[in-house]
Amino acid sequence: MDLDLNLSFSVLPYQTFSKQLAAKAAGLGRDILLHLPMEPQDHKWNPGQGALFLSMSKSKIIAVLDGDLAQVPMAIGVNNHMGSRFTANRQAMGIVLKRVRDKGLFWVDSLTSPKSVGFEVGRGMGIKTAKRDVFLDNIQKADKIIVQLNHLLNLARRRGYAIGIAHPHPETLKALRRYQETLRQEVKLVGIHEIMNKAAR
Repeated sequence: MDLDLNLSFSVLPYQTFSKQLAAKAAGLGRDILLHLPMEPQDHKWNPGQGALFLSMSKSKIIAVLDGDLAQVPMAIGVNNHMGSRFTANRQAMGIVLKRVRDKGLFWVDSLTSPKSVGFEVGRGMGIKTAKRDVFLDNIQKADKIIVQLNHLLNLARRRGYAIGIAHPHPETLKALRRYQETLRQEVKLVGIHEIMNKAAR
């Protein structure tokens, strides 16, 4: 939040400072999303409290999702945390995205799996939907993250926009600080809501 960059923030529910940090970022005029925990393919990874699982009934999925949204009430959209298993299931994603639509929110597919159907299902339901272009910090080294930032920048130049996802790791913050002047000079950083229409085409 201290960076002079118009970053959007995706907030996990039920964390110690979820509500306070979301409110602070919203107060700075930043776009806020719910970072929705979903079932991963490998069960050694725990998506955390408020996670959606394929074993849940339709009513349970809706109830858990509603609880997650209540944790981040200023959210204008939703994207998935983990979810490589859940987002590949068309029926389950249909339940989630119908609720997202009913709440007047948009969906950004984090694409934690190439098998995700989130973007396709959302677009088919008429929801404003986008998908992640570049993960910036899968390798948590500042130099590697800057390579990814260059990739993101080049994609934005070619297509007109690009969506990157990163995490608040120390190396990510170091890379963003080193790169922020380039970002300000080369592209216009906008809240995610401003490119939803373009991304959904």
